[in-house]
Parts: sequence; structure tokens; C-alpha cells
Amino acid sequence: LWKCYITSYDLIRDVYILLALPVCVFQTSLVRIICLFQKYRTIKEGSGVACFSHTLLQDIQDRGRGAVLGLWECLYAVKKDHPHPNLLAVLDEIRQKGEDLVDQILLDEFGHCLTLELKGIQEEHKHHLMQKTETLLEHRPPGTTQEPQRFLINERYVNLIVVSTDQFRHRPQNELIQTGVKHEEFLKKTQTGLEHISPKKLFCWNQQSQCVPHAVMVSGVPGIGKTTLMQKFVYDWVNVKHYQRFAFVFFFKFRDLNRMEKVNIEEMILHQYPYLEGRIGDIFQQPGRLLFIFDGLDESIHQMDFKSSRPFANKTISGEIVISLVRQSLLKVCSVLITSRPTRLASVDTSDFQRIAEIMGFLH
Repeated sequence: LWKCYITSYDLIRDVYILLALPVCVFQTSLVRIICLFQKYRTIKEGSGVACFSHTLLQDIQDRGRGAVLGLWECLYAVKKDHPHPNLLAVLDEIRQKGEDLVDQILLDEFGHCLTLELKGIQEEHKHHLMQKTETLLEHRPPGTTQEPQRFLINERYVNLIVVSTDQFRHRPQNELIQTGVKHEEFLKKTQTGLEHISPKKLFCWNQQSQCVPHAVMVSGVPGIGKTTLMQKFVYDWVNVKHYQRFAFVFFFKFRDLNRMEKVNIEEMILHQYPYLEGRIGDIFQQPGRLLFIFDGLDESIHQMDFKSSRPFANKTISGEIVISLVRQSLLKVCSVLITSRPTRLASVDTSDFQRIAEIMGFLH
């Protein structure tokens, strides 16, 4: 449990906790403290924070119950002196969900038990998504005659700074300049005052809404990496790196949905994934295991009124289907992930989204 969460909180990786843990937990001499500090710093700098966290926690567990209790005492001491949103969210999630959290972590890692038939459908679907997401297309500058080039996504993908907030939605038209001016300020805030969210945390417990989100909105200025983030999200799901709680993930772009006439949700899916014909009924049996991703809300030609209470028709425009999924009037308990530019969100009621996050830039 700790290994899944400690890595998300930077303060636990810094000198403060490294000095506190040996004193409070290991009860060793000053020489031993210095040796431990050097050991963990070497691991962190050489192998990365994930390896460092794994080693530190394994050492604590090997020391027994007293060391584990000391860890929790240190975490709450850090919470008192440095109430970083990531630490508060982790402790709140553990307190609220208890043992259910362990089940959720295991489910995200290993997935559901599926019938042989449904497992076969899932494997075919993942194979299709792998082909669609494993490469990035790099377009050439306008006016050049060179063909676009493709690169493996793992070779070109750069981690993004994503923060949990809804305070950045009201922006002037020149979004890029506005974000550039404030970029350094927000980089500093991500270390102290804003909750930093990795893609695999988007559907984890949200302390602000006090729930596990089923509808998430990710915003960002043009060119910041929204589409690439969604592509990497799907690619990692296909490769069993996160969110195996979702048996099926469906990825759409609003610009493609704009070309559709009135459809029902099955027709909308089959338009993008025709090989699923005759199988949608089986897939829909467990809507809580489904994730719908819609990229580029700002490109939608439809009025997106998420507060609309109009009855859902059998066939309708794609925008109404998206709204019904978010509002849970269609495929109740399914999950939805949407991206948009901030300017479009200024005219959209997002109160039905349990998490709103914004991409602020790139991690070095």
C-alpha cells in the first residue's frame, strides 16, 4: 500500500524525512544516520525516486512493527509542518477507504476476471489500440515539403506537470502568453501548494470532492500536450501499466464526432471500432468497467450543456451522448475523461466533474 503512494509525494523523498526516519524509527547513532542518508541519496540520484522509495519502505518493513508505526508518526509530523496537498490527499484516502483501497490497488494492477469470450474481445481491442497509440506523428512546419515522421511514443513522450485545480479556467484570449508568464510561478507552487497528479492518479481519490471521480476534465493551452497525454494514457492501459479496473477503454476525438449524424452510443462506438460489432451488448453488461475518453472539447461544434436535463433520445448528436455519459444518465457508473482548452471551459458548467486538472508544462 505504501509503495503505491509514497512515490507521489515529494516531501517524503527529501532531506527532512530522511533525517526524521532514522531518528524516530531506527534509533541509531549520528554516524548511522549519515550513512543511511548517503545510501538513500545515492539510490535516488542514481536509480530514481521510485527505486529510492521502494528501498526505503522495504527497509522499514524489514525492521518490523515498531518501524512501521514510526513511519506513520513521521508522516503525520510532516503533515503538521508541511501540509502539502499530495500528502493530505494520500492520508485522507487511506483514512476514508481503509482496506477497500488495497482491493482497488490490486484491481488496477491485475484487472477483473473476464470470461474467455470477453477476454478475447479485450485482447483484440487492446491490439487495435496498441497500433493506434504506440507511435507519435511529428508534423513538419508549414511551408515545408518533408513528410511527417513517426516515433515510438516511449522515446518522445515527456512527462507533464498536471495540477488539480479549477482556478485557471478564466483566461484571456491569448492563453499561451498568459500561461508562459505564470509558468515559473506555478512550477514553484507545484512543490508547495498545488496537488501534482500523475496520469495514473486521475481516477484516484480526490480530497476536494471526497470521492473517487467518475468524470475528469483535463485542460491545457494549445500545444501543451493534451492529445499526447491521452494517447500515452491509452498506451499505458494497453500495456497493463495502470487502470486495469477498466476492462475497455474507448478513445474519441471531438473533431471526428463532429462528422457524425444522429447516432446511438453503440453506433458511435462501432464507427470508431467496427470489429466490435455484435459484441457491444456483452461489453455493456458491466458499465462500471468502461472508460470513455473524449479529446478536444473546444473543437466540438455542439453546445455542451452538462446541466441539461432533457430526456435522452435513442438517436441523438454525439455531444448529447457525451453529456449523458458524464451525467450518468447513460451507462451509469461508467467513467469519462475529457480534455479541453481553458477558454472553452469558461463557458461550460463543470460541476458534474469530480476532478478538474490543468496541464501547466513539462517536467525536466
